[in-house]
Amino acid sequence: QMDKLSPLPTIEYHISKALNKVGLVIESNQNDLSKIGWSRSSRTDKGVHAARVVLSGKLELDERRWLQPDGALPDLAAQLSKELPRDIKVMSVLKVNQGFRAREAGHWREYEYIMPLSVLTRAIDVPDSPHKCSSELPTTAETAISRLNDVLRLMEGSISFHNFHKLSPKALK
Repeated sequence: QMDKLSPLPTIEYHISKALNKVGLVIESNQNDLSKIGWSRSSRTDKGVHAARVVLSGKLELDERRWLQPDGALPDLAAQLSKELPRDIKVMSVLKVNQGFRAREAGHWREYEYIMPLSVLTRAIDVPDSPHKCSSELPTTAETAISRLNDVLRLMEGSISFHNFHKLSPKALK
């Protein structure tokens, strides 16, 4: 496992093992991928799951064996997937420039949240709060969902979510 807080092996742990089995990462670097400039497009917290993540690192590979003229490495993606548990799959492998960092290269992220409707229609007592939520609670599911969507629309667009990238606010304009 690479995440010292997790009692279970992480996806990155499985990927590092697969990279070692295929011969792209030596065993001494397998448990410390920072040695190969490892970067991920995002991380997940406990209870949060990612459908897709972009990973990057400086791998030791024979370009004559793996690399196609367009920079793709489909045989490598297939070989890595064979070495992974069946619920983890490498979708594609591409050669990128030396300065590429997955986290910094992301221009957008898409999130999907699932919550019970009761969260939106139930009064919550917040101690010492000047607001009394119960009088403003939506009375129908449609109203609750509409109000939530109105609030979520405020989060759409090119907003500097500093936790997710290293772009300056000027770069977003």
